[in-house]
Amino acid sequence: MSQPTAWAESPAAWPEGTVARYLTRAGEALRDPSITVDVSGVKGPYGYPYWCRGCMSKASACLSASFSLDTARERAHQHAEACRALPRPEGT
Repeated sequence: MSQPTAWAESPAAWPEGTVARYLTRAGEALRDPSITVDVSGVKGPYGYPYWCRGCMSKASACLSASFSLDTARERAHQHAEACRALPRPEGT
């Protein structure tokens, strides 16, 4: 029986202003804690943004209203549960 692969080292620190971080499906499958969706605690003109380190999508507003921090956390969590994208390798 083979031994499980060890988890990659986690990032040393969250980016400044990050208040929540969710591991994506790809991060879980690859055991890579750097493939996350991060929520910023810094409110922009359209609410609190979140971004995915897998598919590189960023959401900062819907068409009808700005995101509250709770809404940003909820949507970031939903995105992380579904996202299977892998980050593009450096230098490509």
